[in-house]
Amino acid sequence: MKNSQVIKHINELCLQSGMQPVEFYNRICDAINVDESSSVTIPDKGNVNKWYNGKHEPGAEMIPYIAKALGVSEDEIRLGRRPETDYLKDEIEKLNDVLNMNEEEKEQLSKLLFMGRYYLRLFALFLYAMGFIFLSVN
Repeated sequence: MKNSQVIKHINELCLQSGMQPVEFYNRICDAINVDESSSVTIPDKGNVNKWYNGKHEPGAEMIPYIAKALGVSEDEIRLGRRPETDYLKDEIEKLNDVLNMNEEEKEQLSKLLFMGRYYLRLFALFLYAMGFIFLSVN
């Protein structure tokens, strides 16, 4: 049974990374060669191309090596999406970055947020005016 989510996600990860098919193949081969306990044989380049292009799902035995080649967890490959725990870890890191900002960075962020609110208010005023014009025309 094909899991189209897995196939699609592998393809998306390959494209997002900017990795070319040859590099993807080489990284999978390197991951297999590094694992001395592995009994997995080096895959055919044609099969790896199919995985890269989202045309064919790899066998379960290849998942750890594909994950290593793409720099993601095996769970992410198996789920066909990023696990929520990974997403939450990234969000916590972003919050920590904000909390660890120096004063100059905090000031820049504050100005940016203020400008965003200012433009949002202007846009709301514009929409209000457009509604008023529309109603007065009808």
